[in-house]
Amino acid sequence: MLTTDDALAGLETCLVRAGFDADRPDVALALRAFLEFAAMPVEVHDDSFIFECGVFDDREGDPRFMWSLKRQFAHEPYDGNQIVEHLQLNCYFALEDGDTKRSTLESSYDHPSDDAFWTHVGSLPAFQAGLARGVPLGFEVFQQEA
Repeated sequence: MLTTDDALAGLETCLVRAGFDADRPDVALALRAFLEFAAMPVEVHDDSFIFECGVFDDREGDPRFMWSLKRQFAHEPYDGNQIVEHLQLNCYFALEDGDTKRSTLESSYDHPSDDAFWTHVGSLPAFQAGLARGVPLGFEVFQQEA
């Protein structure tokens, strides 16, 4: 079982096993690696998933279509002082017509199971749009407190 301290390295290992190349990122390979990582248990109070996409600024401040997979770790029960971490995989694409209408935020909390969440997310046009874009202009994987 992973700890949250090991989680980023766990995802990075899955990316390597999938044959992912950060210099020429393949969104389908990133997704495969993330789903493998999602199946790994993590020692934490609460573990959930988020899919988000829409127009956001990249690290350089340029507006891009961002396609993002997140794993959220809550270290203790919610009490207003809860420590939450996000392990995040972001792909950034050049803007296309209609991207502002593709803004989506989905949480596994809104579904009866993780499988139901991934099935729902996989059916979303915004999710499919990210998979169909080809090589992103930018890619990042990081973990931070939310």
